[in-house]
Amino acid sequence: MRGRLVQHSPRFGGGAQGRHRRFRLAFKPGLWPSCAAFGLIALMLWAAHWQLDCARRKQAEAARLQAWRRAAPLILPPRRIDAKAYADHEVEATGRFVPQDSIYLDNQIQRGRAGYDILTPMRIGAGPLYVLVNRGWVRAPSLRANLPPVPPEPGTLTIVGIAAVPSKRFLQLSSQTVQGRVWENLELDRYAKTVPFPLDPVVILQQNDTGDGLARRWPRASAGERENLGYAFQWLVLAGSVLVVYGVTNTRRLTD
Repeated sequence: MRGRLVQHSPRFGGGAQGRHRRFRLAFKPGLWPSCAAFGLIALMLWAAHWQLDCARRKQAEAARLQAWRRAAPLILPPRRIDAKAYADHEVEATGRFVPQDSIYLDNQIQRGRAGYDILTPMRIGAGPLYVLVNRGWVRAPSLRANLPPVPPEPGTLTIVGIAAVPSKRFLQLSSQTVQGRVWENLELDRYAKTVPFPLDPVVILQQNDTGDGLARRWPRASAGERENLGYAFQWLVLAGSVLVVYGVTNTRRLTD
């Protein structure tokens, strides 16, 4: 019998190999995209660190203020004080009010109602020095021309409150912001020029009740660290997003 040459067709084996192609990933970043991405990430991480540092400083300041508030009130001496040494402390002053030099701080809102804060100078003891006291809030009448009366406080009394330093940056007066006894903003240096006696460089936000019928709901000082923590989280998320985009866009799929 004559032999025959049998050839096997490679189509089945070749097809199986074609159906099992393997892929691999290769990370091939360019120089300038890498510099831009890591520069941006470094900037975002620095911004997050700065926000976290601000939050830590504000938390420390809030703890310091709370410690001051828990301490015994500082007694205002009969001599002029250093505003920085007494600012945000609870203070106590004993003396007599001078109601004829009271002023009305306009556009003060309490529970959605417009009114005035009444500020009255107090003579400290029997000395020559006075301190301005924010006694509290009174609702404005329907006719703005009719000012509510200043509650009288005859005799000597003791006021306890928080020593505050009015901000010159936000409460700067102009010639149109004072109309008689109604002031739109308070700037202590200007008020001191309208009275014939020396003033301490702080304003007492009165806290104790003297039966005058005024409302005293002073806004609580907020450290604001939550806002900084929120910004830090946003910067960290953005930095992570840039890193992910950088990795994805510089990764190539190669076929074996």
